[in-house]
Amino acid sequence: MVSSIVQYSIPHGLIGLHTSYGQKMLSEATVVNKNYTLHELKQIHPTYCGPASLAFLINAIHAMSYINLTKELINENDIVFGKQKDFFQHININETGMTIANISSLTKLLGLSVHSYYTINQMKPKKKEYDTTKLNAMLKSKEGNISLVKTKKNARELLIKNLKNPLSGVIANFNTSLLGYKIKYGHFSPIAAYHKNKDMFLIMDVWPMTPPAWVKTSRLFRAMATVDSDSNLPRGFLSVKVQIKNNHLNKH
Repeated sequence: MVSSIVQYSIPHGLIGLHTSYGQKMLSEATVVNKNYTLHELKQIHPTYCGPASLAFLINAIHAMSYINLTKELINENDIVFGKQKDFFQHININETGMTIANISSLTKLLGLSVHSYYTINQMKPKKKEYDTTKLNAMLKSKEGNISLVKTKKNARELLIKNLKNPLSGVIANFNTSLLGYKIKYGHFSPIAAYHKNKDMFLIMDVWPMTPPAWVKTSRLFRAMATVDSDSNLPRGFLSVKVQIKNNHLNKH
């Protein structure tokens, strides 16, 4: 993170991680991966929040050795210009960023396992806003692990389940304005922890001007249950895991 960049103020209802209360919540967290909070990573390019989040996650779950890397990733450029660079020649990332499907493909290319969760608000369905035919075809396809999340409760359970696994991590895709920020855009960032009493998740925001913050599950769910105009599909989150192979186990 560049210290000279002025950060956005934390919206009402969110709790900044680097406040005294935010740190207290971290110490009380029901589920937490402190590797995220010890080594924060911020994106360099305006539309590289997806690759930056993936680099952040890889460092946090110590997945480097599983994808044949010898050290931590410094920023998204280590992925964008790495051995999978040919992937980016087919994506107009400089103008539009990436979709959940793009991040899923990139994750698989790196040799990691990924499950994509597309989130809709069952209480306030707005099916006309996204391509239901396309979504249903993807859900029925055997090409990848894809699920639909319809309730806040279901989202909470799945996020906690993945956070508890030391070999997995979660990247959320959400609309920033529904978290309370004045700017409105789709964004990716990893989730690092959950505080049960407050029912809040810790988002380690990769945008340089947005500090990490605790967010109510209900607010995060609403922000994920929005439509990505590039894919014409709901946003949601991705669960990324290392794929343990027998030859890797034999080395330890």
